[in-house]
Amino acid sequence: MLLLINLIQIAVLGWVVLQALRAQMDVAPGISSDARRIRAARRAEIWQKQVRPIALTMMLLGPGLVWD
Repeated sequence: MLLLINLIQIAVLGWVVLQALRAQMDVAPGISSDARRIRAARRAEIWQKQVRPIALTMMLLGPGLVWD
């Protein structure tokens, strides 16, 4: 179970890093400010509705599964 939680945590971390890289690419001069705003809004929506609840759940579950 602990391995599964760690894998999910790593996947969430990977998603966050990937989105940060994509946000850096959006700064490129060929992209309009409207397109940047739309992409940023979409990333924020995904974070609020999907990734954040999973990340919080995994953060709370992880320490509770440590056995002595």
